[in-house]
Amino acid sequence: MWCYNLTKNHGLLLLIYIIVGIDSLTSSTADCDCSGRIVQNAKCSKQTNCTLVCNDGYWGTDCKYGRIRLTSSRGYITDGVESYPVLSKRMWLIDSGNRVNASIHFQIEEFFTECNWDHVYIFDGDSTDSSLLAAFNGYLVGDVNSSSYGRIPQEIIAKSGRAYIYFYSDLGVVQSGFNISYRILDNCPCLNGKCNTAGLCVCDVGWTGSLCDVQKNCSCINGACNQTFGNCVCNDGFAGNDCSQPITSSFWTSIKTKNSGAEISPRSSHAAAIIGDHMWVYNGYRFSHPGHGAHRNLYRYHLKDKTWTSLPQEEDDYTWGHSMVAYQGKLIVFGGEREDHVIVNTLAVFDTNSSKWSRPPSLNSTHIAVTGHTATLVEDKMIVIFGLSVHGLFPGVQEYDIGKSTWQVIKSKSALGVARHGHTSVYDPFSKRIYVYGGVTMATPSSFAPSDSLTAYYPHSRTWITLASSEFRQTLHSAVILDRMMIVFGGNPYVNKDSINVKCHTTKLHVYDLACQKWYSEDLPQIAQTLARYGHTAVAKGRLVFLSHLGQLSCLVE
Repeated sequence: MWCYNLTKNHGLLLLIYIIVGIDSLTSSTADCDCSGRIVQNAKCSKQTNCTLVCNDGYWGTDCKYGRIRLTSSRGYITDGVESYPVLSKRMWLIDSGNRVNASIHFQIEEFFTECNWDHVYIFDGDSTDSSLLAAFNGYLVGDVNSSSYGRIPQEIIAKSGRAYIYFYSDLGVVQSGFNISYRILDNCPCLNGKCNTAGLCVCDVGWTGSLCDVQKNCSCINGACNQTFGNCVCNDGFAGNDCSQPITSSFWTSIKTKNSGAEISPRSSHAAAIIGDHMWVYNGYRFSHPGHGAHRNLYRYHLKDKTWTSLPQEEDDYTWGHSMVAYQGKLIVFGGEREDHVIVNTLAVFDTNSSKWSRPPSLNSTHIAVTGHTATLVEDKMIVIFGLSVHGLFPGVQEYDIGKSTWQVIKSKSALGVARHGHTSVYDPFSKRIYVYGGVTMATPSSFAPSDSLTAYYPHSRTWITLASSEFRQTLHSAVILDRMMIVFGGNPYVNKDSINVKCHTTKLHVYDLACQKWYSEDLPQIAQTLARYGHTAVAKGRLVFLSHLGQLSCLVE
């Protein structure tokens, strides 16, 4: 998780195949010129009158399907020399055999696929049912100073001794593809750290020794070391991992959660809310596990103790793209998309005091099933804005009166031009406005596009106004309000091939001053490009903004 302190694009096809056994350093052989065509992973045979014949492990038109097993100590995973074909499906299983404590280390040498649609997934195990290590798409570069593209991660390690790699491309745009090298290393059982490509342990903060099994004193510039956990306890006025950050300025810091036996699994398009000293995270899209596109679980994160706790699950629905608001110690969850791709209008309530779920009776049935919408609490009403329905973008507002258990659907003509999904909505009690920003809108009658528009909704008069745009199009970002500043982070500027020159995922941090009605993006603290995200959540507590994404936690401190 990351924290900032301030002064439907799921390309994973969940299939399991039998893996062909091929012991090779690479996944492809030389290209073949067959009847004037260059085809990857194939050859022409004189015995078959120069008919195109796919290499072992590949099949289909242009040999675009593949399943390969690799057992060599080092090698490459690649789509080939030329651009990969459309509708490719390729799988590799790297198997270390019976080696004790073997781990598989990956290094991305080259990577360029279509944003959002053409993905490479790496699992720690022998199938998509194993733990997901990484999911890549877009253009990745090694330049640490690059702010235009995604950064290549320093290391990806499969500790199970097996790794399953899955690549999928859709029918649209293709790019140059990828080249990923790997090495199998033995005997690197790092207890509190990770093994590097040289087979040596790189220890976590607070640990040392060849196996990272010796706790050490931490170096605290403006604070004292907690010998139990190996972390710094900062003096008043300072923060950060080493207490070097004065709280008079904004900065990012990573949060290392403690082992509580309830590790949260990777997800996106989930929902989060704050009650007291806890952040609650519910459901979301999962990137692994065949046959299940969504999680069905509720987690509670203790902001002070830095621990996760698993709570009772709601009985029926696995969902993502739903909303959740906190009201008088209760979590109210609405809508979303189920794993069978049905958009629902389900309303469920979790009482955090009794740890019980309930389905409140609805005194009318007028509310619309939506996903990718937002829900904002205004006094005793939950205001649901826009979203994607079975009929397309829903151009209205839905009000749920919590005390009366009644719904009302409001279709305002002034909102018709800004209907969207994947946007954010935040309520400012001072101006009594709900600020609605970004998301995906209709670019033409038949196509979608990310938006940079900002509008405000007055829930009491049910009217809209248009405000200054940010000039940065994005969707599936996050937004919170602190000190009458709307803080916007991350998101996805790319929706289709018409936005091909933009970055796939972003770490952009920008702020809208509600009082001055101006956008600011310069001189703000930036986070590492490897943490570019969309589909994450953000919640505010005091002067901290907590971001949760794919099982990680970050914090922006004001």
